[in-house]
Amino acid sequence: MGQGNADFMLMARGYQAYSSIAGIAALRWVLAQIDRNGDHIVSTEEINAVTVRIAGYSRGGVTAVYLAKALSTPGIIRVDAQKPPTVYKLEGSVSVEKLILLDRIRPAKPARRKVGIAAALEA
Repeated sequence: MGQGNADFMLMARGYQAYSSIAGIAALRWVLAQIDRNGDHIVSTEEINAVTVRIAGYSRGGVTAVYLAKALSTPGIIRVDAQKPPTVYKLEGSVSVEKLILLDRIRPAKPARRKVGIAAALEA
């Protein structure tokens, strides 16, 4: 997925944009980024080596919150609807450094400074 219009974005190694209805795909992507050896067991060492930042725009904000909650809950996480399912074992809680939730507002006067989602995540 590209970096174009999306409802929420993730930062693990780089960043990836997803629509608000692609929460499972986003969860699968971020777990794959954290799981450096690809064994589907996300160890505490792998968790401690990563910084996760999530931004959600409009309905993507709800998905971003659910994603942050899923990452903070150790245990077995199912990341697709296949049979047999693809699962990851999360051995610890992944700390989300930043969770940015945005929605459109219409100010009386134009804003003087615009900050993009990617810039806010990197700040």
